[in-house]
Amino acid sequence: MYAGDFALTMLVDTAPAWRSEPGETRVLVFTAPGLELELEVMSDRVVGQIVPPGPGEIRVETSGGVIVRTEADDVGFFELPGMPRGAVRLRCDTPTGQLATGWVCL
Repeated sequence: MYAGDFALTMLVDTAPAWRSEPGETRVLVFTAPGLELELEVMSDRVVGQIVPPGPGEIRVETSGGVIVRTEADDVGFFELPGMPRGAVRLRCDTPTGQLATGWVCL
C-alpha cells in the first residue's frame, strides 16, 4: 500500500473460496473513496474500467518488482494484454483521485 492511500478490496467471483476454474473469467473490484477499479481477468488478458469514467494511469507491480503501465482512455477503459500471473498489486491515478490495492493473485 502506498502512504496516504486507502483501498478496500473486494473480489466478486463465481466459485467458492476465491478460486475459479482454468479459463473462467474472474471479476475483481477495488474501491476507494470516490474511485473504483473494475477488472475482468481472462486467460489471455485483463481488461478494466475506472469508475467514474475518465482517463488515468494504471500501474501493476509483480512480486518480483516488474512494473507494467497502461493508460485508460477518456471513458476509463484499459487493457493489459499478457498480464503477468501470480501476486500483483495495482495503483490507479486519475485527475480526481488515487487507488492502491494490496496484493492479489491473478
